[in-house]
Amino acid sequence: MVEAAIAGFLFLSVLFGIIEFGTAFFDYLTTSNMSRTGARTGSTLGNTAQADYQILQKLQASLNSMPQNRIQSIVIYKANANGYSGAIGATPSASCLSGGVSGVCNYYTPDDFARPSTDFGCGAASPDRFWCPTTRVVRAGDGSTLQPDYLGVYIQVLHPNVTGFFSPSWTFKESTVIRIEAQTP
Repeated sequence: MVEAAIAGFLFLSVLFGIIEFGTAFFDYLTTSNMSRTGARTGSTLGNTAQADYQILQKLQASLNSMPQNRIQSIVIYKANANGYSGAIGATPSASCLSGGVSGVCNYYTPDDFARPSTDFGCGAASPDRFWCPTTRVVRAGDGSTLQPDYLGVYIQVLHPNVTGFFSPSWTFKESTVIRIEAQTP
């Protein structure tokens, strides 16, 4: 009886561990993939007026089977060597993580996935008005000192644990920074 209790406890611990870490790993990989997909999309679109809208649409498409209500925040931000975020690859500032900052970042939630494309375009009430996609530097090779901006996509996801055996939930934060593809005049 004692041996069965000990073996049962160990077996259930291993089983719960496999379940918890397996589902958490799936959400972590999905979060990481979404961040990379968003940054690649933003890099390709450059200073297109609908860039942030298209990034959000790609993020939604790359959710796989993870429920979108697990996403807590999405930040599209300027990250360059001489810019606001400091070193290339830096995560967005604390102020960007709580809302948009003029000339630096745009803050989104999963509710923005359902917005029509007409809500975007840097208007006074547009969610992309803080770091307007049309102001992103994309020029290179024209003799100027300007180089294309670095665009970062930060995603924060709350993963609720299935069994709660190890903890009630985990928060995953992923950030990917890619230089915007240069466009010659």
